[in-house]
Amino acid sequence: VDYTDGTASLLVEPQRTNLVTYSEDFTQWNKEATVTLTPNYSTSPDGTNNATRVQLDANDSIYLSSLGSSKAFSIYVKGVAGETIRISNGVSTNFTLTGNWDRLEVFDTSGSSTLISVNTYSSVTARDIQVWGAQLEDSYPTSYIKTQGSTVTRNQDEYTKTGISDKINSEEGVLFVEMAALSDDGTNRIMTLSDGSYTNSLRIQYYTNTNEIEIRAVVGGSVPPVQALQRVAISNVLEFNKIAFLYKVNDFQLWVNGSKLRFETSGTVPPTGTYNTLSFDDGDGNSPFFGKVRQLQVFKT
Repeated sequence: VDYTDGTASLLVEPQRTNLVTYSEDFTQWNKEATVTLTPNYSTSPDGTNNATRVQLDANDSIYLSSLGSSKAFSIYVKGVAGETIRISNGVSTNFTLTGNWDRLEVFDTSGSSTLISVNTYSSVTARDIQVWGAQLEDSYPTSYIKTQGSTVTRNQDEYTKTGISDKINSEEGVLFVEMAALSDDGTNRIMTLSDGSYTNSLRIQYYTNTNEIEIRAVVGGSVPPVQALQRVAISNVLEFNKIAFLYKVNDFQLWVNGSKLRFETSGTVPPTGTYNTLSFDDGDGNSPFFGKVRQLQVFKT
């Protein structure tokens, strides 16, 4: 369960490996000669006294090299509000500190960098900061994975609920979800009502196009399997949006944040009792859903 935006939501994440072998022990990192490290200096975001103080001069750094190349580097940093610090991972970004713990993220879009660093190059102003929770992973940052001397892999989150046909009317209803994507990464990420397969399925998904949502109804397998298919662009899939898919014979509707944006007036639905599985994939175990979910509801009418 994720609380980072102040409201609880179900967090569904992909399998990820943290390539930083010492995510909290910065005495194991390389440092330039004028850097001073003080382990266990203050309380970190996990609530224990394990944050490291880093004192730097101009053009100083702590860094790790010879890492496997990966795109997303993140680290928690706390410093004087208004001062700046530089984070590097193939590319470098200057961040303005807030006085609180900030998770700072830098993306190497080429995926070729093997060095990460926290530094005071390019005239940034911070000289006394605290750090904790370094993570290097694929594509985009996910929740923190602690390491203590080796890389650590977190398994993919999975969710499937079966045997719920008495709670679903396969002939008509509404599948409703309030959700936010973890990334707009050009992949299909699907949640489905089905009979446990793609053959008879009703789904809402993040589509491969940027900031696009799709609904799809499939009945009876091969010809013609797709009874309804509609896509719509929204302003930002990374923000929470309320999506409703209304379905019944010759009436399929896509609603987003209270507005009906797409509809079809032709198509069939499966027999009573067909839908008995709710899953975070396409019904066949492919294209798993990754994101945050505040609400997930199925209405019988």
